[in-house]
Amino acid sequence: MPTNSILARTRRRWLALGLGLVLAIFSDGRAGVNAADTELLPPPETLSAEPLVTPPSALPAADKIPGEQDAEAPELVIKPEPVIHPWFYYKAWAGSFDLGVNGSEGNSQTFNLRTGLNAKREVPWSITTLRFDYVNNSANSLQTADRAFFDGRYEWLFEASPWSLYIHETTEYDEFRAFNVRVTADAGVGYQFWKNDLSSMKARIGPGASREFGGTDESWTPELVFGLYFDRQISKLQKINFSVDYFPQIDDFMSYRLNSQVNWEVVLDQVNNLSMKIGVVDRYDSTPQGKKPNDVDYRTVLVWNF
Repeated sequence: MPTNSILARTRRRWLALGLGLVLAIFSDGRAGVNAADTELLPPPETLSAEPLVTPPSALPAADKIPGEQDAEAPELVIKPEPVIHPWFYYKAWAGSFDLGVNGSEGNSQTFNLRTGLNAKREVPWSITTLRFDYVNNSANSLQTADRAFFDGRYEWLFEASPWSLYIHETTEYDEFRAFNVRVTADAGVGYQFWKNDLSSMKARIGPGASREFGGTDESWTPELVFGLYFDRQISKLQKINFSVDYFPQIDDFMSYRLNSQVNWEVVLDQVNNLSMKIGVVDRYDSTPQGKKPNDVDYRTVLVWNF
């Protein structure tokens, strides 16, 4: 065999062997890298489908603190201003009308009439109260009582203060007393001890004067006035009130007048604003001029509130 042919065959064998080794080494290296990479990757079931970019709606607002709950904006409530009617308009007043009647016919004839009107107008700067009472009694065609009483008061209020100023006037007619008509006038200061939905208490003090017409002395008499008023809402259907007024003469405190009353009122019909009132009124005069010093009235009347 020629030497050249042997060398050429040998050379081809070594070239094939070397190429095989190179391919084997290259194949083992690629396999190792792929296996390592596979071991480092997490299992397929643990991979999430979350987007790589966070949507804008999920980003926290720039002016909010993370973790802080959104507070609801408070609702704006606008209260309407109260309607204030002029004093001559009927809706400007609240009050009640009282009526009591009883009598008998037969061996004796009696007739007793009692009526009254109470009105009050209250605005933020003042309170006006008016009261009128009338009593007429007869027995066997003879009149036993004929009496009328008017009371008017105007009070100036101060905002956020328990103090107030007032003027007050009364006119009293009584056919069976030592005078026909008595007129009083006074002015002064008032103090509200408390006032809430259940009760209130107020006191007044000031100077005044009184004059009697149709009696033995018709001159003006200077007086002082001390007054106290209390009311209490016992329940939804019941309330009581009490008042007392003391009028001593400035130059003689032993000569005085004392007026007091207490009333209990019970609601009978809420739809028609009807109530029943039971009360006692006592009027004392230390200078009766030959008459009895005390006049006491007991009354039970039907009340219509408006």
